[in-house]
This record gives sequence, structure tokens and C-alpha cells, in this order.
Amino acid sequence: MGLSANLIPVMTSNSAPSGTASASSAFSSTYAAWKAMNHANAGESDAWVCPELTVSGWLQYQFGSGKTVVGYAITTRYGAGSGANAPKSWALKGSNDGSTWDTLDTRTDVRVWAAQTGKRQVYLISNATSYTYYRLDISASNDVAWLAVGEWELFEAAAESGISGGTITTDGAYTVHTLTGDDVFSTDRELTCRVLRVAGGAAGGTWCGGGGAGGGVDDAASETVSAGSHQAIVGAGAPPPTTNGDGADGQDTTFNGGTAVKGGGGGSYVSGGASGNGRPGGSGGGVGWHPDGTPGSGTSGQGHDGGHAASDNSSGGGGGAGSAGGDANSGTGTGGAGGEGVSSDITGSTVWYGGGGGGFGQTNKGPAPTHGGGGIGSNSTSANGGDGVDGTGGGGGGGWYDGNSSYGGKGGNGILVIRYLTPGGGGISIPLLNHLLLGD
Repeated sequence: MGLSANLIPVMTSNSAPSGTASASSAFSSTYAAWKAMNHANAGESDAWVCPELTVSGWLQYQFGSGKTVVGYAITTRYGAGSGANAPKSWALKGSNDGSTWDTLDTRTDVRVWAAQTGKRQVYLISNATSYTYYRLDISASNDVAWLAVGEWELFEAAAESGISGGTITTDGAYTVHTLTGDDVFSTDRELTCRVLRVAGGAAGGTWCGGGGAGGGVDDAASETVSAGSHQAIVGAGAPPPTTNGDGADGQDTTFNGGTAVKGGGGGSYVSGGASGNGRPGGSGGGVGWHPDGTPGSGTSGQGHDGGHAASDNSSGGGGGAGSAGGDANSGTGTGGAGGEGVSSDITGSTVWYGGGGGGFGQTNKGPAPTHGGGGIGSNSTSANGGDGVDGTGGGGGGGWYDGNSSYGGKGGNGILVIRYLTPGGGGISIPLLNHLLLGD
């Protein structure tokens, strides 16, 4: 079953351009119901938010005519820690009079949001009844003080059978689906696909921080995708640190039984002489501060290890999908370079993915990789480490901190790309040609 485009129009008020958005309550008019139905999530105020200490409530949309909804999506509010404000338990309900409600779907104890900003979850339901009113009735939040929804979407079944999911483009005789967030890939037939999975990159460590690792890269030349609807989880990059400590790991990207493994966080100095070890992952994080620390290990076939720190507290680079993170150099006070990414032409153009972040350097910043979206490291006179690039799974650069309120860079979000010979489009499928990764 494929899904239609969002049935709710781009709302500009609770009653425009059509239908009616409403809610049980709102913190203020700035956070009205329609803010969760405007097809945007551009800032902390671009959301429906309940009054403080109100962690249950409902969000509703009334159509002008009945719709048979078979799927819906919830996106967390934009902003640091927004995942904590997201719904934890809820029911989706339908009605034709606004008084008598049928329960169409129930979810309890949903904690997938973590601390992510703008994380989107799509849910499929079994429903054959047309309703004019739909209500998201939330009974619990993941937070003790706030409840917020960044976006709420409703979907019918696609008007015609076919293949859907993500942004769809073509490259010659091939169709390409690019998914930058969690979604459902639906097909009415079995497909032989090339699939690129890139996990979320890790954050750089905070104090004399090692570089965050790039997300693991899994470029599968040929996979069978069965007819039906398939949940796709696109790993988010790790948020930037806000306190001293290791950089957080990214998140896995999963689809069709395969997983690209999250990037491992960069290590950090911690008072008391902690080791500063990098964290393992698709690629491993660089060592922070400690010359005897152990770099994070990478996953075979997806990435490489992080780099070592030096005796002057310069730190190792995060590992990349194409090469290991560089070791720091005490002679020049240079942080280790971020490991290189790998290229893929799955979209029809050559794009690099999974680069590691550079490590902190006492004098010279650990370089960002030439390719793959990793961020540059910091030094003892600079601010935060550079951020990994979204859509590449790049790792964040290591930070300086030392009481200066400068931290490691965030990891870049991952991506999922699915490519197949366009059905009925003619031509001959030549799998594997031009579909191999460059390098290790």
C-alpha cells in the first residue's frame, strides 16, 4: 500500500485555507493548533505546545468532506531536547460528528524520539471508514512539564497502485527515492534495488575532544525488496554537546533488514584522568586528550577506527567510511584529521558520505576530511568544533572547552537512497555496474 501526500493543507491559521484545526489547549496563540499543520518546522515556536505542566491533550483537524486515513506522521518540535516534549502514549480517533469517536490506532510508551529535533515517525493503520474529523488524543508526554508536536500529517492510500516514499527523481532508465527522515517505502511489486544506507554521524568530544566519527555507510549493489510497505528509519546525527564529556553517538539507519551503524562519539578529557577513549560505531571516534587512550573501532565494511591523541593533549580525528581518523601531532600541536568519506553515484551524481570530524589541536585545528561532510576540529583559541553536514552522516569536530563554553560539533544526519530500473521504462538492467564503492 502506498500513501498519498499529506491530506491536511498548508494551514496559515486555525481555519485557513480550508478545514479547521483545533486543540484541547495551547500555551498561547503563538503555539496554536495550526502550527502543527503548516508543513514546516522551522523554529521552537513553529509547533503546537500545551500549557506548562499540561502533558496530555488532543490535536484535531476537520475536513470539509470525509477522508479514509490509512497512515499518519508525527514530527517532534524543532529545538534542543525537543524529543522530550513529544507524545509518549496516544490514540488516533475518527468521527463524523465531532462527538462520537472511533479509535483507529493506539500507541503506548513510545520513546523513539530521544533528544532529537525534528524527528519524524510514520505509522500505518488498518482503516476502511471515511471520517471528517481526525483527532490525535495524547494521554502522556515523554516530559513531566511540556507536551509539543512539531508536525502532524494524515494520509490516504495512494490513488493508484505504484511505488512511493521519499523524494522521487529519475536518472536515465532508473528511478531514485531519497529519504532524509523516517518514512515508509511502499511498492506494489517486487523490486531489485540498489540501496545506500548512511547512518547518523557522531558529535565531537568536548574538552580537548576527539573528532566524532562518520556514520557507517552500506552501499548494497543489489537487494530484493518485496511488495508491500516497508518502514525506513534514517539515523539522525548526534546533537552538539552542552556539557563536558564524550560526544554522543549518531543513530542507525535501517531498511529492508539491513543496517548502517551509527557513528561513534569522540572522546573527551574528564577531571580525574579518564582515558578519553573514542566510542565504537560504524566508524570509531577519535581519542580525546589522553595519549594512552584507545580509539573507537569501526564496523567492517562500513567504516574505520578513530585516531590517537598526542602528549600535548591534541586529539585524534574521528574515523571515516573511507579511512581511519588521523593521529594528533604533538610536534606541531595539530589535531588528527577526520577520516575520509566514500563516494556513491546512486543518485546519478557523485556524492561523498561518512567523513569523520577533525580532532582538537593545541595550536592547529584537526582538519576536516576533503570528502564526506565531517567538521573541522577546534584549537585552544577557537570556539566549537565544526558540525557534520546533514545528509552525509559526517562527524562533528572535537571541541576545546576548558571553561570557555565551547563544545564539540554535532553529527550530520544520515540518508537512505533506493534505486531501481523504472518499471515499464524500457532498457536493460545491468546490476552492479557503476554501483561499487570507491576505496575500502
